[in-house]
Amino acid sequence: LTIIKSIMTTDLRTEKEKERARMHKAIGDEYNRLCALQPDTSANRKFSTIAKNHGMTLMGVRNIIIRLGLYTPGGC
Repeated sequence: LTIIKSIMTTDLRTEKEKERARMHKAIGDEYNRLCALQPDTSANRKFSTIAKNHGMTLMGVRNIIIRLGLYTPGGC
């Protein structure tokens, strides 16, 4: 039973995968913060701001936020 619990709690991701997950979480958190502070600002402007902060493209940030389920193109 102890071995099974150990296997179930072991994170099998590589360091690069863990770093990517941390970056995606930070981007999602920043998007949520911007939505709360600036609800009337367009999504693209928020994506652009986040992209500049993380050294990414607007489309890269947009895709991450869509995959996280925080934004639906053409929806509310």
